[in-house]
Formats: sequence, structure tokens, C-alpha cells
Amino acid sequence: GHGRGMSQFGALYLAESGNNYVQILKYYYCDDVSIASSNCSASCQSYGDWENWKQFKGDWSTVRLSPGTDTLKESGCLITSYAILLARSAVALSISEFNPGTFASWLGSNGYIGSSSLFNNQNGALSKLNSNFSVASYNSSSINEVINYLKNGDLVIVGVNCRKGTPGHYIAIDDIRSKETNYSTLYIWDPGSSNRSTIDDYNGEICTIKTIKNSDVNYYENSGYTCST
Repeated sequence: GHGRGMSQFGALYLAESGNNYVQILKYYYCDDVSIASSNCSASCQSYGDWENWKQFKGDWSTVRLSPGTDTLKESGCLITSYAILLARSAVALSISEFNPGTFASWLGSNGYIGSSSLFNNQNGALSKLNSNFSVASYNSSSINEVINYLKNGDLVIVGVNCRKGTPGHYIAIDDIRSKETNYSTLYIWDPGSSNRSTIDDYNGEICTIKTIKNSDVNYYENSGYTCST
């Protein structure tokens, strides 16, 4: 290295030769460079227009969760919410051409969909997709808890349209845009609607919280995290 800047073609050659980004930076900038922090997986991925994925449109809307069960359009809000957040995570997953349909098919073929279209063993499924993932579920109606999980760096799904503590629908949480502890700023990705954008559209009422933790990435500190190296 000459310590005078980086050649994009030289960097490409080094990468193709098996060097990681730290080795490449130190090659060009010698020992004068230090990596303050890195939260991007070595295998970042792009999954297309995931922010607009809906259970009721797309080639996957008619995909059955498993033989003889409902389609994604009929009962796929939870699976589509998971798919949205997994795509948002931008990490490598063990499913090629990942989208709600391929995710549902993978879940069905691996025994994660029950006879009543229930998504079973969610933690086991996601950790099999990427070993850095872990899932937890909580019976809670607290928006402040959702905000705390977000600020803890987790990806979050909530259950809404609740009857006697049981959710009738699931949505993925986007972010706290103003970073305030006020649920009116809690934005959502709704797999069942193109018109709802905040938790206010469900009167701020929830009954279940599901969190996805990635041991490599804090998604709150890396707001809008995508694959960027």
C-alpha cells in the first residue's frame, strides 16, 4: 500500500482474492486507519422493494402456507411481517430469492406451519435462516414497551385488532421517526393494507409484541440500516 488513497479496481482485485474490508483499508492506508465500528454483516443482501410487500398482492398472494391450509392473502400477515423485517435486516438468509412467498414455502416444507396455518417455533425458524437471529414474544399492550425494544436495537412486530387478548392481525414496526416516546410517531409496515402508516391507524392498541434480535446489529443505532460497506 502507498497510503495515498484507494484504487477501486485494486480494491476489487483484493476482495476477489479473499481479503475482507479491514485488510483492504489497511493495505491502502497502512496502519494509519482504524475501524471505529462496523455493524454491517459480511454478507449483506438486498431484497428488492420489501417496504411495499403485501400479503394480498404479488405472485405470492396465492401461495399456501402448507398443503391444505390458507394462502398468504388469507392468513399471511404474520409471515409477511416477518419477511418484511428479515428483508429490512439486509443480512444473508438461507433462502434464495427471498420474499413472502419463498419464505412461506420454506416454512411449510420445514414443518414450521401447523394444520391450522399457525407459524410454529418462530425462534427455531429464524435462527435456522440466520444463526444471529433470536425471537421472543410478549403478551403486552404497552406502546412504551415497543419503543423500548426498538431503542434496544430489536426489530419488532405487534399484534393488533385484538379480541380478548388475541390479535386478529400483525404488522411490522418501521421506526420512531422523531425518536420520542410518543406512539403517534410510531410508523408501521402493514402487510394487509396500503393505507395505514402509523400505529394511530389502529388506535394505538396492541396486545402482542414479537421481537427479532440480531446479535451483530443494533437497528436503532443504525436507523434505516441497509447493506452499506
